[in-house]
Amino acid sequence: MKLQSFSNVWDALTDSPAGLASTMLRSDLLIVLQQTITGWGLTQAEAVRRLGITRPRLTDLLGGRLPSSRSMLWSILRLRRG
Repeated sequence: MKLQSFSNVWDALTDSPAGLASTMLRSDLLIVLQQTITGWGLTQAEAVRRLGITRPRLTDLLGGRLPSSRSMLWSILRLRRG
């Protein structure tokens, strides 16, 4: 088996430039969402109310999982400032 090296982990996990771009964008988006939500300094219950999502969905976001539904993603992206 030939040893390969990659410039970043996403290069190793994707097969196409489009897949790489999508994966990197999703990763960057999750980082910003996580930083924003934790930066509010709210309890989970307060963050859930502020975002208009369920607690399991918040747990998914903070755990690094983006919603599969585009409509859910867009509703989360409309973060309300407090």
